[in-house]
Amino acid sequence: MREIERDVSTDSGNCITFKRKEGAYIQLKDFVYITLADDGLCRTDNVGKVEGRQKLYLTNDCMYKREIKSLLLVTLGLYHEHQRPDRDQYIQVHMDNVQNKAKKSFVKIKSNDTNLLDFPYDFHSVTHFSEYEYAKNPSFPTISTNVSGISFDNRSRLSFYDVLKVQTLYECTKGYTMLRDSTKYFQQKSTDIFYPQWRDTSERLPDYMTAKCNKTNDVYTLTVLNGATWTSEYPLPPGNYCISADICIGSSSSDIKSYIQLTEEPDSYRFNNTQRSGQWKTLNMTYTSENDWNLVLKGHILWGGDVLALDNLTVRRSVDVDCKM
Repeated sequence: MREIERDVSTDSGNCITFKRKEGAYIQLKDFVYITLADDGLCRTDNVGKVEGRQKLYLTNDCMYKREIKSLLLVTLGLYHEHQRPDRDQYIQVHMDNVQNKAKKSFVKIKSNDTNLLDFPYDFHSVTHFSEYEYAKNPSFPTISTNVSGISFDNRSRLSFYDVLKVQTLYECTKGYTMLRDSTKYFQQKSTDIFYPQWRDTSERLPDYMTAKCNKTNDVYTLTVLNGATWTSEYPLPPGNYCISADICIGSSSSDIKSYIQLTEEPDSYRFNNTQRSGQWKTLNMTYTSENDWNLVLKGHILWGGDVLALDNLTVRRSVDVDCKM
């Protein structure tokens, strides 16, 4: 629950908050009740908020982050992605191989019973069943794809469109926050695993360092290594984007040349220093991709002792924000 709250939040604050039904909330009449299923099927009674008790059923087979998050998103109002009315353009459901108890969870939703919110089909949604989910014969799939080059993944983190759907339903500020207080959305090469390329800190940098980017009582991410690289753990979908971040470049040189590369095209997509050394500023950058793409954090330190620092790194669709440079 806390991870969903974090994933759908932005620098404007939380979008949703889960509260335990106790204390000041004990009198609430509409709530989600999490219990064990006696029929072996992980599910919810309804989609979205209902009057009174909304039951969410778990079994030993779905005691995993992905499955639990998927069901929680259903209680928030999202249908399972593979049930979309336009799914036949993207997947085939092999109902003859679906266990009888789960057939209802594979039924296609009628177009007048749901609102797709103008979002495209999302193979990466945590609400999308995997290829062999509830298969009678585990040697054969229950879902296969019609789209070449697409594979099902088992990510436990909300996808880009999962986040935007919740933010749209609950009329929150839209944005996919990739970095705030930690680098958990990013990964580095396995060969560098014992030597972090970027690190999270809330500490003041040592006084002997002339290049500093301190923030008071706040965690931010920094590097002092030229070539330090983190790559987003999961790709982002094609589209037109606005990438924004708080950035600070600390340097002992008056002619600051160090910069942070944000995509795999180093010459065009970078955050340069536009203010005095050691000062934080919010910068925006537009980016367009026709394919899935990864956000990259690569430090280019061109003066010994420079510090590169980032915070509040957010990716938004261009249609959702005015991306002023």
